Amino acid sequence: MHDKPQLDNCNYKFTQLKVVVLRSFKYLSSELELVKILLHRAINLERLELIPPKVYRLCKFKKKDTPNYENLFCSWRASTRAVIKLHKYHVKKSFVNPIHPRCWLYTDAC
Repeated sequence: MHDKPQLDNCNYKFTQLKVVVLRSFKYLSSELELVKILLHRAINLERLELIPPKVYRLCKFKKKDTPNYENLFCSWRASTRAVIKLHKYHVKKSFVNPIHPRCWLYTDAC
């Protein structure tokens, strides 16, 4: 949240963003603000997955609130084809696994 003013002042659209997976998503107000910014600006977004933490009691998400969150997220999305998946329990792997390595080695081109 300390960079929120910079995000608010920036009018950049995330045109290359297709898939977003947020792990340990606790439905805090700061996390919801981040999702709102992503959904407003990701005009080509295809999928957003929100995965709760391993320890479920840390999460503010309740099963009965699912329709409310789905309606809220759908009202925020800029891409009409974006699928928003709310996981009820922690999952180790989502539908997509990164094809890039977890760490990158930077070499000096000189």
